[in-house]
Amino acid sequence: MEVEESRVVIATHKKISNGILEVMDDFILDKASLPEGLNAPFVINADRSTYLVDTYEGEIVDGLWLIEIDKLVSIRELVRFPGGRIRVENGKSSFECQSSDIVVLGKVITRTEYL
Repeated sequence: MEVEESRVVIATHKKISNGILEVMDDFILDKASLPEGLNAPFVINADRSTYLVDTYEGEIVDGLWLIEIDKLVSIRELVRFPGGRIRVENGKSSFECQSSDIVVLGKVITRTEYL
């Protein structure tokens, strides 16, 4: 089956393994399934889920993010507090820090979980 190039997006595909991003084969996405206004979407596999992530250069807002802390990469829910404080949700290991303690690699747009 031949697919029109204008209808697809070739996205970078990576997986998180022990906090390290590993490059995988490219991922082909149908443009019709993507929300408008994405900058440079890419796909991440981690913990039995696939995430569509977009690059982001603004302020951190509440939501699910691809982040790096101490050179380890993970996907975490972040909650913003006054004074630049961020709560990093991770179950019993949740903590608060300054937004400058986190490197934002992208904002999660969608998540597909596998049973």
